[in-house]
Amino acid sequence: DWDLMAVSGAKCRLMFPALSMLDISNNQLRDIPVSIHEFSNLSVLNVSGNADISELPPQMGLLSRLWNLNTRGCSLQEPLKSMIDSKKYKTMDVVGYLKSVLEDAKPYARMKLMIVGVQGIGKTSLLDQLRQEGSGSYKKKPVEHWAKRMGNKNINVKTSRGSNMSTVGVDISDWVYEKKVRG
Repeated sequence: DWDLMAVSGAKCRLMFPALSMLDISNNQLRDIPVSIHEFSNLSVLNVSGNADISELPPQMGLLSRLWNLNTRGCSLQEPLKSMIDSKKYKTMDVVGYLKSVLEDAKPYARMKLMIVGVQGIGKTSLLDQLRQEGSGSYKKKPVEHWAKRMGNKNINVKTSRGSNMSTVGVDISDWVYEKKVRG
């Protein structure tokens, strides 16, 4: 057991007010105490070589200054294992994930998307490609060029190369993107 962390948060702050680096590697620890967040100045934490550590407490999400976390040799469970094993994720990503677990975060699968840029850069092409990936109200009828929507029936919406002519104005529609399940 890790008696040091068993002391109250107030005592931790009094005894180690500026603790920024903590190396508790290779100590046969079974877990990291939830009170670890009391070391609010902690920027480096090394818990490597503690094979019995299988999870990180969500309270570590409160360690906003933590930028280096070494868990090599720990038996972390998913999703932390793949996050830490992947070179794409940084310590701050792990801290952010733990904070979301602590706050019982729920995914919010809605967003507003606005594509802007200079003429001819590919905004309409990008939007068309995104629309092919999902489903929504725009699938029910083809998207009309702005000039046609404004009453000009004689406009050609295809360029001489056969690609869609750029739109002018604002297109608003629902776009539903279903996550593809790998099987």
